[in-house]
Amino acid sequence: MRKVTIPSHSVLALLDRELRMKGIQPVYIWNVYFDTVKRKTEAGILLHSFSGETFPFPSELHPFVGVLGFINGKEPGEGTIPLHIAVPKEGDVLSIAYIVEGVYKGDFSEAEIKKGKVMKGEKELQGLKLVHQYVATGKDLEEKPYEISVIEPRIISEES
Repeated sequence: MRKVTIPSHSVLALLDRELRMKGIQPVYIWNVYFDTVKRKTEAGILLHSFSGETFPFPSELHPFVGVLGFINGKEPGEGTIPLHIAVPKEGDVLSIAYIVEGVYKGDFSEAEIKKGKVMKGEKELQGLKLVHQYVATGKDLEEKPYEISVIEPRIISEES
């Protein structure tokens, strides 16, 4: 485990503080991957899972479940901007959710939250389970360093 400093006003830092206040512990890994578009190796922080939160899907779906962060129902930069770099504006709605690959169709921005469920019209949105939602305030946007702990990927794979 190592400490990484990120901006306190990033989406990841804001959601991290909120989740911890609710007793949910985010688990982050240091992700090293090859970007096939840029044709180079890159690294970043990946929100892997949560301790203190019940897994919301059947265990057979576990290999297909990931965690996504959203600003106003959309992934920052259509999924190209990491949450530890994305910075919201005052009034933006920040959300964190489990998604099931192949089931979630990317239409969260067209949905609304009703009694903790993500609804599109009268139907519950399939393949997405909201963990937390938060509205960014002016005081959140002050930039300071913020530390989070990340796990090296080899430790995650040894635990799996």
